[in-house]
Amino acid sequence: MAASRRKYYIALGVLGALCLALCLSRGLWAASVSAAFFPFAQLGGWLRGLSLSGAGGNALAVALYVVFSALPLLGLGILALRRRTAGEDAFLALLSAALFYTMYCMINPARLLGSFASADMGRLALVSVCWGLLLAWIGLRILRLIHRADGEGLRRCATGVVMALGGTFLVAALVQLVWMTGAELEQLSAGWGAASLGVSRAIIVANGAVSALPSALCLAACLMALDILDAVGEGGAITDGCVAAAERLAAFCPRAVTATLLATVGMTLVQVFLSRQIMRASYSLSLPLTELALVLAALLGARAIAAHKRLADDNDLFI
Repeated sequence: MAASRRKYYIALGVLGALCLALCLSRGLWAASVSAAFFPFAQLGGWLRGLSLSGAGGNALAVALYVVFSALPLLGLGILALRRRTAGEDAFLALLSAALFYTMYCMINPARLLGSFASADMGRLALVSVCWGLLLAWIGLRILRLIHRADGEGLRRCATGVVMALGGTFLVAALVQLVWMTGAELEQLSAGWGAASLGVSRAIIVANGAVSALPSALCLAACLMALDILDAVGEGGAITDGCVAAAERLAAFCPRAVTATLLATVGMTLVQVFLSRQIMRASYSLSLPLTELALVLAALLGARAIAAHKRLADDNDLFI
């Protein structure tokens, strides 16, 4: 388990570094193609340039276009050969058909104007369809794996889901802290020019940190949940380590929600106090229903694990 956790930390580090690099190069993204169309628009533009380079380049562009669009069909064929297909794999065939049309439109942007009000609207619609089909297939596959799993298999599925959630929360925190904060700072500089903006910049950075705090705390909760899963015994047995890890998670969640609420209220009060010195403010008012639901789930889970462990110990005494 220690080796697996080390690999996960390395993967998180690589993911964080990649996300940070993309966020810091936000200006380059804005200067080229909108990130909302990634990677289809970028690939389509490159294939278009390749096809216009000559006969050889055109043949290579067509071949790459067919190969890329047919990748889901290739995956479906591999599953069929292994006799591991399921009903949700029909999404792979639909995805391949969507990719053929989407990439054709990305390579030939004029085709979009015949079907959509604007080229960007068409790109966004087609990219959304492709990503939606892929995510639907992945989600249904995960549900099937969870449904079929038992014991060790179920623990592995739960570990994979929690690890994926941890990566998602890491990306969300970095995007909020670096990408969104950077955009706010650029808008401030563009709107107020050479005015003294030190306090305003500090407020924007602080707001970004407060906005990223819930995602960061959720990442910490995911790591604690992994401690619970790592402590599960052979055959799914609840151990003392599971109980201790669940109690730590149950104690952490209320503190995390409290810290988030206090940080939000504190940031609001600071902005009100400095209202005469700042050029840009951001006020957040929300009831953390999702966070409260997670706290309730953590508390119920910890109590259920502890009760299960006590019952198992009592049964062992009778035996």
